[in-house]
Amino acid sequence: MTKENVGNSEDFTHYTLPSSSRLSILIVDDDKDIVDTIRFYLTRKGNFTVQTFSNAIMAFEHFCQHASEFDILLSDIRMPGMSGLQLARKA
Repeated sequence: MTKENVGNSEDFTHYTLPSSSRLSILIVDDDKDIVDTIRFYLTRKGNFTVQTFSNAIMAFEHFCQHASEFDILLSDIRMPGMSGLQLARKA
């Protein structure tokens, strides 16, 4: 992964992956339409492998069994059963 600052701004940094690298993302949101839209965009426009859940507790259970497979957790904040913050803290 290469890092480059964009313009004169120190607030924004752009990271570029080597073309052979694929990031694996776990996406969790109780709104299935949001999950589907994010998955569609990332798998079509980026070099990503995406696993999605609309239930935070199920996502956490899956993550516990497959933690080494994920590079990024992208989660909604407010969800029934477990918030995105709780999920991120436990993960």
